[in-house]
Amino acid sequence: MSLTTEVFKLFNCMIYFHPEARGAAAQHAHAIEKVCPAVLTTKRGPSASGKYQIFPTTTVIADLQKKSWLPVEIQGHPKNPFARHLVRFRQRDSEGEEWPEIIVVNSHDGLSSFQLTTGVFRLVCANGLIAAQTVSSALRVCAVAA
Repeated sequence: MSLTTEVFKLFNCMIYFHPEARGAAAQHAHAIEKVCPAVLTTKRGPSASGKYQIFPTTTVIADLQKKSWLPVEIQGHPKNPFARHLVRFRQRDSEGEEWPEIIVVNSHDGLSSFQLTTGVFRLVCANGLIAAQTVSSALRVCAVAA
């Protein structure tokens, strides 16, 4: 089972950005809030320790957009504003059978670490299944201060 398959089993709602609208995540804040409010959350959840420091996903999206990495998919829980969520990024002109992606997994409830994975992904079949061709790096940060 691939890394992406493992990650996708954790989420039950998603939003895709049409290629022409990629990078316009701020313009789609209302849709994102309905599908995955945790992406827009900037505070730690009530169950998180007082030492818990979050990495706001909105900051990650803004920083990656400055480097031409645009959100193409967001997945998460539609009712929990602190739950684990996933954002996939591609560069604007990513086309073809294989493309580089950055995948960010984050939560604001203290139950999951911040994860950033880069790799080359490919379309496996016509139903939209995507698999990692290569995973070049993965970063995991526990967000609890000492």
